[in-house]
Amino acid sequence: MASDRIQNFAQIETALNTISGRIQRLGMVYKEITGRTPTDDMLIDELIAAAAVLTAAATALKSVAYDPTPPPEDPEAP
Repeated sequence: MASDRIQNFAQIETALNTISGRIQRLGMVYKEITGRTPTDDMLIDELIAAAAVLTAAATALKSVAYDPTPPPEDPEAP
């Protein structure tokens, strides 16, 4: 089970690294190639909102208590 957790964290880290790289690339585009448009600003606001949702979800993981669901009762059992 530890490998499942590690694999999930690794996949999340990979995705975050990709996102971070793309954000850095956009910063370079806005600085060197073309300025932001109102549409860009709207999309940046959406990124900020999505990051806030992800931060809240990640923070909530710290409050999840181990409490496995019991297996269903066998109706045939005495």
